Amino acid sequence: MEDEADAFAGAFLLPEEDIKPQLRRGLDLRHVADMKLFWKVSMTAIAVRADWLGQVTAYQSKSFFVEMGRLGYRKREPNEPPRDERKLLKQMVAFHPTKLRYSSLEMCKLVHLTELGYGEMYEGAFETLPPRPALRLVG
Repeated sequence: MEDEADAFAGAFLLPEEDIKPQLRRGLDLRHVADMKLFWKVSMTAIAVRADWLGQVTAYQSKSFFVEMGRLGYRKREPNEPPRDERKLLKQMVAFHPTKLRYSSLEMCKLVHLTELGYGEMYEGAFETLPPRPALRLVG
């Protein structure tokens, strides 16, 4: 089952027809580091996909990982892509208090977080608003 999951992830993140031409140069560290910027996956993921697709020999794969370890890239790879800022999620969450007038407490209940957790997760994506008026029956 794990192999199936790996195969799916590899095909999804690094489609064979798109990545194969880029792997013709083998697993040159600089080239794979540049590929990482384009594909936004780890160098390890690219190397594993290259092996999975039969684009490198066992010796090339082993040499690549030995070199990565020697340079300290197994713990911290070069060319880290910029961190995703979750802009869409913040916009979606901000919609409720700004447009629908949800209070901070209502937002915490809605997303099942404490006030502290909510503040940490959404980093002040929107201002704190006063509670919206309660509905009342008019007879």
